[in-house]
Amino acid sequence: MSYPRCLSSLPGISRNLIELETQGFTVVDNLFGPEEIELMQADYASIKSRAERILASEPGRPRVWVENGETTTSRYWKCSVSDIGEQVILQAGEGRYDLWKGFKLGFFGSESIVRNARLTSLMDQLLVCDYGQYNGVIMSSPGSSDQYFHRDTDELSNNKESGGETLQVVDDFYFTCLIPITADVTSLNGPTEFQVGSHRRLSSEFEGLERAKVCVPVGSALLFNGKINHRGNGNRSDSDRPVIYSVYHKLWYNDQFRKGVE
Repeated sequence: MSYPRCLSSLPGISRNLIELETQGFTVVDNLFGPEEIELMQADYASIKSRAERILASEPGRPRVWVENGETTTSRYWKCSVSDIGEQVILQAGEGRYDLWKGFKLGFFGSESIVRNARLTSLMDQLLVCDYGQYNGVIMSSPGSSDQYFHRDTDELSNNKESGGETLQVVDDFYFTCLIPITADVTSLNGPTEFQVGSHRRLSSEFEGLERAKVCVPVGSALLFNGKINHRGNGNRSDSDRPVIYSVYHKLWYNDQFRKGVE
Protein backbone atom coordinates (compact mmCIF):
# COMPACT_ATOMS: atom_id res chain seq x y z
CA MET A 1 0.00 0.00 0.00
CA SER A 2 1.12 3.59 -0.48
CA TYR A 3 1.44 6.21 2.24
CA PRO A 4 -0.04 9.72 2.14
CA ARG A 5 2.57 12.23 0.95
CA CYS A 6 2.44 14.12 4.26
CA LEU A 7 3.52 10.95 6.11
CA SER A 8 6.05 9.59 3.63
CA SER A 9 8.23 12.70 4.08
CA LEU A 10 8.50 12.27 7.86
CA PRO A 11 11.50 10.60 9.56
CA GLY A 12 11.01 6.84 9.95
CA ILE A 13 10.06 6.49 13.62
CA SER A 14 7.85 9.59 13.58
CA ARG A 15 5.93 8.22 10.60
CA ASN A 16 5.67 4.79 12.24
CA LEU A 17 4.18 6.28 15.43
CA ILE A 18 1.65 8.40 13.52
CA GLU A 19 0.54 5.46 11.38
CA LEU A 20 0.20 3.20 14.42
CA GLU A 21 -2.12 5.77 16.00
CA THR A 22 -4.20 6.60 12.92
CA GLN A 23 -4.20 3.30 10.98
CA GLY A 24 -3.24 0.79 13.66
CA PHE A 25 -0.31 -0.60 11.62
CA THR A 26 2.94 0.50 9.97
CA VAL A 27 5.82 -0.93 7.92
CA VAL A 28 9.24 -0.47 9.54
CA ASP A 29 11.67 -0.45 6.63
CA ASN A 30 15.16 -2.00 6.41
CA LEU A 31 15.34 -3.39 9.95
CA PHE A 32 17.58 -6.42 9.41
CA GLY A 33 20.71 -7.06 7.38
CA PRO A 34 21.59 -10.19 5.32
CA GLU A 35 23.50 -11.91 8.12
CA GLU A 36 20.62 -11.48 10.56
CA ILE A 37 18.15 -12.81 7.99
CA GLU A 38 20.37 -15.86 7.42
CA LEU A 39 20.31 -16.64 11.15
CA MET A 40 16.50 -16.40 11.21
CA GLN A 41 16.26 -18.63 8.13
CA ALA A 42 18.44 -21.27 9.81
CA ASP A 43 16.25 -21.14 12.91
CA TYR A 44 13.13 -21.47 10.78
CA ALA A 45 14.41 -24.55 8.92
CA SER A 46 14.84 -26.38 12.24
CA ILE A 47 11.51 -25.14 13.62
CA LYS A 48 9.61 -26.09 10.45
CA SER A 49 10.99 -29.65 10.53
CA ARG A 50 9.87 -30.13 14.14
CA ALA A 51 6.43 -28.63 13.48
CA GLU A 52 5.83 -30.87 10.45
CA ARG A 53 6.57 -33.96 12.56
CA ILE A 54 3.98 -32.85 15.13
CA LEU A 55 1.34 -32.09 12.49
CA ALA A 56 1.86 -35.53 10.93
CA SER A 57 1.63 -37.36 14.25
CA GLU A 58 -2.07 -36.70 15.01
CA PRO A 59 -5.19 -35.10 13.50
CA GLY A 60 -5.28 -32.32 16.08
CA ARG A 61 -7.90 -31.28 18.60
CA PRO A 62 -11.03 -29.22 17.90
CA ARG A 63 -10.91 -25.53 18.82
CA VAL A 64 -14.13 -23.49 18.99
CA TRP A 65 -14.48 -19.94 20.29
CA VAL A 66 -16.35 -16.67 19.77
CA GLU A 67 -14.54 -13.77 18.06
CA ASN A 68 -16.26 -10.42 17.47
CA GLY A 69 -19.62 -12.05 18.15
CA GLU A 70 -19.07 -14.86 15.62
CA THR A 71 -18.28 -18.53 16.33
CA THR A 72 -14.96 -19.68 14.86
CA THR A 73 -13.97 -23.34 14.44
CA SER A 74 -10.40 -24.53 14.02
CA ARG A 75 -7.92 -27.10 15.36
CA TYR A 76 -4.78 -27.21 17.48
CA TRP A 77 -1.97 -29.60 18.35
CA LYS A 78 -0.33 -29.98 21.76
CA CYS A 79 2.54 -32.20 22.87
CA SER A 80 5.41 -32.18 25.34
CA VAL A 81 9.08 -33.00 24.82
CA SER A 82 11.40 -33.57 27.78
CA ASP A 83 14.09 -31.05 26.81
CA ILE A 84 11.74 -28.47 25.24
CA GLY A 85 8.54 -28.59 27.27
CA GLU A 86 5.03 -27.98 25.96
CA GLN A 87 4.64 -27.30 22.26
CA VAL A 88 1.38 -25.89 20.85
CA ILE A 89 0.45 -25.32 17.21
CA LEU A 90 -2.73 -23.42 16.32
CA GLN A 91 -4.43 -23.82 12.95
CA ALA A 92 -5.02 -20.35 11.51
CA GLY A 93 -6.97 -21.40 8.43
CA GLU A 94 -6.37 -24.35 6.08
CA GLY A 95 -2.65 -24.69 5.41
CA ARG A 96 -1.77 -21.94 7.92
CA TYR A 97 -0.17 -22.73 11.29
CA ASP A 98 0.76 -20.58 14.25
CA LEU A 99 3.77 -22.18 15.95
CA TRP A 100 2.93 -20.62 19.29
CA LYS A 101 4.47 -22.41 22.27
CA GLY A 102 7.81 -24.18 22.34
CA PHE A 103 9.09 -22.91 18.97
CA LYS A 104 11.64 -20.33 20.06
CA LEU A 105 14.24 -18.94 17.69
CA GLY A 106 17.86 -19.89 18.30
CA PHE A 107 19.87 -17.50 20.47
CA PHE A 108 21.42 -15.47 17.65
CA GLY A 109 18.21 -15.22 15.61
CA SER A 110 16.28 -14.08 18.67
CA GLU A 111 18.95 -11.57 19.64
CA SER A 112 18.74 -9.97 16.20
CA ILE A 113 15.17 -8.97 17.06
CA VAL A 114 15.56 -8.20 20.75
CA ARG A 115 18.58 -5.95 20.25
CA ASN A 116 17.25 -4.11 17.19
CA ALA A 117 17.68 -0.42 18.04
CA ARG A 118 14.71 0.88 16.05
CA LEU A 119 12.29 -1.71 17.39
CA THR A 120 13.51 -0.98 20.91
CA SER A 121 13.05 2.76 20.39
CA LEU A 122 9.51 2.27 19.09
CA MET A 123 8.55 -0.04 21.94
CA ASP A 124 10.04 2.28 24.55
CA GLN A 125 7.79 5.06 23.25
CA LEU A 126 4.71 2.88 22.79
CA LEU A 127 4.89 0.76 25.97
CA VAL A 128 7.28 2.97 28.02
CA CYS A 129 8.41 0.35 30.56
CA ASP A 130 7.61 -3.02 32.18
CA TYR A 131 7.00 -4.93 28.96
CA GLY A 132 8.12 -8.33 27.73
CA GLN A 133 8.80 -9.93 24.35
CA TYR A 134 8.58 -13.39 22.79
CA ASN A 135 8.75 -14.90 19.29
CA GLY A 136 6.82 -17.46 17.26
CA VAL A 137 6.36 -18.46 13.62
CA ILE A 138 3.44 -18.44 11.18
CA MET A 139 3.72 -21.00 8.37
CA SER A 140 1.57 -20.52 5.25
CA SER A 141 1.73 -23.27 2.64
CA PRO A 142 0.89 -22.88 -1.05
CA GLY A 143 -2.89 -23.05 -1.43
CA SER A 144 -3.59 -22.01 2.16
CA SER A 145 -6.91 -20.30 2.87
CA ASP A 146 -7.70 -16.88 4.25
CA GLN A 147 -7.54 -16.68 8.02
CA TYR A 148 -10.48 -15.61 10.19
CA PHE A 149 -10.57 -11.93 11.24
CA HIS A 150 -9.49 -11.46 14.83
CA ARG A 151 -7.76 -9.21 17.35
CA ASP A 152 -4.51 -10.41 18.94
CA THR A 153 -5.70 -9.36 22.41
CA ASP A 154 -8.51 -10.41 24.68
CA GLU A 155 -11.37 -7.90 25.08
CA LEU A 156 -10.57 -7.47 28.82
CA SER A 157 -14.19 -7.83 29.84
CA ASN A 158 -16.26 -10.47 31.61
CA ASN A 159 -19.14 -9.45 29.34
CA LYS A 160 -18.85 -11.61 26.23
CA GLU A 161 -20.93 -9.13 24.22
CA SER A 162 -18.86 -6.06 25.14
CA GLY A 163 -17.49 -5.68 21.60
CA GLY A 164 -14.21 -4.39 23.02
CA GLU A 165 -15.63 -1.53 25.08
CA THR A 166 -13.21 -2.15 27.96
CA LEU A 167 -10.34 -2.58 25.50
CA GLN A 168 -10.87 0.94 24.17
CA VAL A 169 -10.42 2.70 27.52
CA VAL A 170 -7.16 0.90 28.37
CA ASP A 171 -3.82 2.30 27.16
CA ASP A 172 -2.24 0.36 24.31
CA PHE A 173 -0.51 -2.64 25.85
CA TYR A 174 0.22 -5.11 23.03
CA PHE A 175 1.98 -4.90 19.65
CA THR A 176 2.77 -7.60 17.10
CA CYS A 177 5.71 -7.42 14.70
CA LEU A 178 5.65 -9.68 11.59
CA ILE A 179 9.04 -10.38 9.98
CA PRO A 180 9.30 -12.10 6.56
CA ILE A 181 12.24 -14.51 6.53
CA THR A 182 12.42 -16.49 3.26
CA ALA A 183 10.28 -14.49 0.81
CA ASP A 184 8.82 -11.02 0.48
CA VAL A 185 5.18 -10.84 1.56
CA THR A 186 3.31 -9.95 -1.65
CA SER A 187 -0.28 -9.60 -2.81
CA LEU A 188 0.02 -13.17 -4.15
CA ASN A 189 1.42 -15.12 -1.20
CA GLY A 190 -0.79 -13.83 1.60
CA PRO A 191 -0.40 -10.31 2.99
CA THR A 192 -1.95 -9.33 6.31
CA GLU A 193 -5.28 -7.58 5.83
CA PHE A 194 -6.45 -4.92 8.30
CA GLN A 195 -9.68 -3.12 8.97
CA VAL A 196 -8.09 0.30 9.10
CA GLY A 197 -8.63 2.12 12.38
CA SER A 198 -10.45 -0.79 14.05
CA HIS A 199 -8.00 -0.61 16.98
CA ARG A 200 -10.01 2.45 18.07
CA ARG A 201 -13.47 0.94 17.40
CA LEU A 202 -15.96 -1.48 18.94
CA SER A 203 -16.58 -4.64 16.92
CA SER A 204 -20.08 -3.34 16.19
CA GLU A 205 -18.42 -0.44 14.32
CA PHE A 206 -16.18 -2.58 12.07
CA GLU A 207 -18.60 -2.83 9.16
CA GLY A 208 -17.74 -0.42 6.36
CA LEU A 209 -14.19 0.28 7.54
CA GLU A 210 -11.56 0.53 4.81
CA ARG A 211 -9.50 -2.63 4.36
CA ALA A 212 -5.78 -2.63 3.59
CA LYS A 213 -3.56 -5.55 2.52
CA VAL A 214 0.04 -4.76 3.40
CA CYS A 215 3.06 -6.13 1.51
CA VAL A 216 6.44 -6.31 3.26
CA PRO A 217 9.90 -7.13 1.82
CA VAL A 218 12.43 -9.38 3.54
CA GLY A 219 14.54 -7.21 5.84
CA SER A 220 11.60 -5.02 6.87
CA ALA A 221 8.74 -5.72 9.28
CA LEU A 222 5.03 -5.05 9.76
CA LEU A 223 4.18 -3.65 13.20
CA PHE A 224 0.60 -3.36 14.44
CA ASN A 225 -1.54 -2.72 17.50
CA GLY A 226 -2.90 -5.90 19.11
CA LYS A 227 -6.35 -4.29 19.30
CA ILE A 228 -6.76 -4.05 15.51
CA ASN A 229 -9.02 -6.48 13.63
CA HIS A 230 -7.01 -8.33 10.98
CA ARG A 231 -6.32 -11.60 9.21
CA GLY A 232 -3.70 -13.29 7.08
CA ASN A 233 -4.70 -13.85 3.46
CA GLY A 234 -4.34 -17.16 1.63
CA ASN A 235 -1.12 -18.12 -0.13
CA ARG A 236 -1.81 -18.33 -3.87
CA SER A 237 1.87 -18.74 -4.80
CA ASP A 238 3.79 -22.01 -5.27
CA SER A 239 6.16 -21.42 -2.31
CA ASP A 240 5.94 -21.37 1.47
CA ARG A 241 5.53 -17.94 3.04
CA PRO A 242 6.73 -18.06 6.66
CA VAL A 243 6.97 -15.05 8.96
CA ILE A 244 8.39 -14.68 12.43
CA TYR A 245 6.10 -12.86 14.80
CA SER A 246 7.54 -10.96 17.72
CA VAL A 247 5.05 -9.93 20.40
CA TYR A 248 5.64 -7.05 22.82
CA HIS A 249 3.19 -6.67 25.71
CA LYS A 250 2.92 -5.09 29.14
CA LEU A 251 3.91 -7.56 31.86
CA TRP A 252 0.52 -7.33 33.57
CA TYR A 253 -1.13 -8.94 30.52
CA ASN A 254 -1.12 -12.76 30.50
CA ASP A 255 -0.53 -13.84 26.91
CA GLN A 256 -0.29 -17.55 27.76
CA PHE A 257 -3.98 -18.10 27.02
CA ARG A 258 -5.87 -18.72 23.78
CA LYS A 259 -9.64 -19.12 23.50
CA GLY A 260 -10.67 -22.68 22.73
CA VAL A 261 -7.34 -24.23 23.82
CA GLU A 262 -7.30 -26.37 26.96
